[in-house]
Amino acid sequence: MMSTNSEYSTLNNKIILIAEDEPLISAYFKAVLNPYGVQIIWASNGKEAVTIFESRKDIDIILMDIRMPEMDGYEAIRQILKIDSTAKIIAQTAYATTEEIEKCFAAGCIGYISKPINSHELITLLNKHI
Repeated sequence: MMSTNSEYSTLNNKIILIAEDEPLISAYFKAVLNPYGVQIIWASNGKEAVTIFESRKDIDIILMDIRMPEMDGYEAIRQILKIDSTAKIIAQTAYATTEEIEKCFAAGCIGYISKPINSHELITLLNKHI
């Protein structure tokens, strides 16, 4: 198991784009990630996530909610990967069925995390892919 110091140094100064339309989940991400020194960029829907990703070349990883208004996560994933096929995207979903998980990987995600999100699992997953 990694110590907090090694986790901190791995995530410190990394830029994470979080696409999430639920304010309580956004607050949870902020509470969990802020102690690790990450910079969080927020998008409230898939369309906004794509626009932000297009305008920034320094995003290290994306946490993409699958079910959002205006543009769902799957479409946003497709558009982001058209912009940069090496983008690291982790799906976050409350519907962690085998079919949904397979759909996330088929869309191009490098990982997924199910809601409710466990803070240890989140930090472990981020450390694995950053």
